[in-house]
Amino acid sequence: MWSERFAEFLQTPTAQLVIWSGVLVGVVVVGFYVISKFRPTRDNESYSTSDWITHFRELHASGVLAEEEFRTIKTKLARQLQEELELGPAGTGSASAPTSPEESASEGKPDSENEAESEPSSSGNGAPE
Repeated sequence: MWSERFAEFLQTPTAQLVIWSGVLVGVVVVGFYVISKFRPTRDNESYSTSDWITHFRELHASGVLAEEEFRTIKTKLARQLQEELELGPAGTGSASAPTSPEESASEGKPDSENEAESEPSSSGNGAPE
């Protein structure tokens, strides 16, 4: 008797909606898991300084970063890029490299004297030479 009532309940639109919603959620979760296992990922630490400069240049071009903020970040990253170039490929894991865009953007701004002295020369596109 109980099994007959349960079978009748499973035939109701509400029960069908709950069942199929659960199946859909399960398929989506499994899909995300499978995609995350096969999709190549990159850790923040594996981004090079030139990648960060490009990222911030795009933020500046889209209006997210003000000119002064971009100049400050570019100055700090230009110093880091210079250090990486001097150290060569073995020294790219310097402790002063930013690990995320938020950390670089939130660092304190240098005073105007230091900024003017350390501003790298740039070609017409804003990239350090």
